[in-house]
Amino acid sequence: MRLRNKNEATVPWEYTFSDNSGNVYSSKGVTLRTLVSNVRKDMSANGVSIPPNLQDYVEDYICQKLPPKMCFYENKSGDQISKYIHIFAGGIDAAAASIGVKTNLEHRARRCRGCGNRRVLLNT
Repeated sequence: MRLRNKNEATVPWEYTFSDNSGNVYSSKGVTLRTLVSNVRKDMSANGVSIPPNLQDYVEDYICQKLPPKMCFYENKSGDQISKYIHIFAGGIDAAAASIGVKTNLEHRARRCRGCGNRRVLLNT
């Protein structure tokens, strides 16, 4: 997924990552460029390998946490698969709500970090 406005965040954007030992680190930035730069510095300082498409991972991670209208799907296989998963999950949520059950499936799909990583890999 891609941000509609990469130059401004309403609150500082944050990206969390972990090393091989399970230590969790967090970087912040007010634009996508500053956030990616800070993540790159923090990963390097903590001995975490930096993926070549780091900006894609960071941007997708941010989009998973934002309201859907702040991001858009690209015309790439990973984004298209994700789009239909979210449509399907939203339909299940609506059907469940009609019988009085709250499932939050679409919300959980948006927070799925493994799904976001798969989307980025399929888009490259």
